[in-house]
Amino acid sequence: MNKKPNISIKHINLISGGKMEPTNLQIFVAEVKGTGESEYMGIYKQVPLRLRAGVFAEVEAFQEMMAKTQKVSRNKIINDLLQIAIDQVKDLMDDKSLEEFNMFASHHYNDFTGSGDLSDD
Repeated sequence: MNKKPNISIKHINLISGGKMEPTNLQIFVAEVKGTGESEYMGIYKQVPLRLRAGVFAEVEAFQEMMAKTQKVSRNKIINDLLQIAIDQVKDLMDDKSLEEFNMFASHHYNDFTGSGDLSDD
């Protein structure tokens, strides 16, 4: 899932002085505030999902806020939030656990993309 951010957020690395690209979290917050937007290109897997009532209400609230400045689907919001959470967890994993995680994720991705059950909608 590739995201093309269309926002003007740039951060300066205080150590190197170089510009850093915004994180998925920063992009999402900019979209919620109405100061940024992004689009997706890539492969999708349909997965049945049940959300807790409180989580559903919060997803809907994000969608309403973002809808003020751009057309946004609930699926996009859920994908963004999942990616942000995954990024945060991976950042806290030790090297061995991260290596194991990447091995499992790669296996599942390769199984899916080789299955012929692909959609780029």
